[in-house]
Amino acid sequence: MMDSRATGDLRKGIAFLRKEVSSELPTQQLAILLEVIAEEGITMPALQKKLYMSSASVSKNIRMLSRFKDGDEIKGYDLLRTEPDLDERRRMAVFPTETGKRIVSEFLDICLGK
Repeated sequence: MMDSRATGDLRKGIAFLRKEVSSELPTQQLAILLEVIAEEGITMPALQKKLYMSSASVSKNIRMLSRFKDGDEIKGYDLLRTEPDLDERRRMAVFPTETGKRIVSEFLDICLGK
């Protein structure tokens, strides 16, 4: 039997993310965000392998979790940023922004009942 307090805290955490980030935040984006927080500077190919996602899926989701310009409009959640990997400049490494770190910290506090 599941611990009702733990599931309640998890539901509160998800509600917090939907309020702070997007009401339609896909679980793939949450998985990527949590993985980048756990391993700052992880490369996009490593994310693909760890999360069993295609290259296109990882790229699309990281773009939405980042900040980008679309015409005259700034879009994305500004939770992640990318830069060339130091070991292989053709690969992109992914890092959390300060906003991303704050959001995940608050999410984890809620989920862990702190």
